[in-house]
Amino acid sequence: MSDRTFTIESLLTDETFINYCFKSNPEDVNYWQKRIDADAQLAALKQQALKLLELMANADIAESEINEGLSAFSAYMASTEKPRNSKLWFSIMGYAAALMLVLGIGWHLGSRNAAPPLLVKNRPQPVEIFNKAGQRMVVKLPDSSVVTLNGGSKISYDATAFLGKTRDLELQGEAFFEVTKKPDRPFTVKSGKLKVRVLGTKFNVNAYPDSKQLCVALVSGSVEVRNLDNRKIKQLKPMEMLAYDTKNNSIRTAAFDAGELTGWKDGNLVFKSANFNEIRHKLAIMYNVNLVNKSSSKNWSFNAEFKNENVQNIVKVLTRSKNLNYEVKNTSIIIRDK
Repeated sequence: MSDRTFTIESLLTDETFINYCFKSNPEDVNYWQKRIDADAQLAALKQQALKLLELMANADIAESEINEGLSAFSAYMASTEKPRNSKLWFSIMGYAAALMLVLGIGWHLGSRNAAPPLLVKNRPQPVEIFNKAGQRMVVKLPDSSVVTLNGGSKISYDATAFLGKTRDLELQGEAFFEVTKKPDRPFTVKSGKLKVRVLGTKFNVNAYPDSKQLCVALVSGSVEVRNLDNRKIKQLKPMEMLAYDTKNNSIRTAAFDAGELTGWKDGNLVFKSANFNEIRHKLAIMYNVNLVNKSSSKNWSFNAEFKNENVQNIVKVLTRSKNLNYEVKNTSIIIRDK
């Protein structure tokens, strides 16, 4: 079981997972909670599965749709090659959820005194996927777009956001987007005071709430950067970055080094003439450590590149370059004079 690969459809067709959702079987609840606590990607899938269940549970499903769903879903599960078309996938998953409303969820509701909190709301709540500091998380969105979340980052979107004419989500923190091209369904990322609108492309957005600037870096394709009033600010070209100053609302554009700016998604860390605050910020996000400078060294200009290196080795290189010592205390790394 440890090598099992999970998908939304596998979760929504697993009776033990449904038992977990409705807390109807203690053994299943315990089993799934342990797996979810140990697997960030499974935790993200769980949230999406719950939102889809909620969406379908609050939908008005006709009996004819359920009967049609029985046939369509049975054919889907029996096929060896699954359809790639996203609209068909959502239609089938809708039928699957409808089927569970009749065969699975309906049974759970009949065996309880009251409906679980998942089903009592009139409107589906936003899907929120949060990645802890010190980790990276890869999330596949319902439209097959892929988002890589950096540490301490969150994306959120309405449960119906990928079923209509547009694909909208919000970001706090940093993420690298690989957007599936759909010319008739624009993809928009809202972050801070800006919106990034695309059709199909690869780009990075860095927008931590405590940061002094918001950066959008385009790797390939084309994006439009807009303000919250939907006014176009700049259309970026590949390998062009826009930096927005959150205090004075000023904007600058420049070329960027992809390794330095987006290497984090592959576990790589690049410093180019980095000052201490830049070093501390990157280590805090990627490794969940607090770097403290108690040395007499104040002027930092650090140049180095690390590939999937542990944080202590990085700090060793950093302190040796300045002829300093360091000590580890819990989640803090303190730099001192020799």
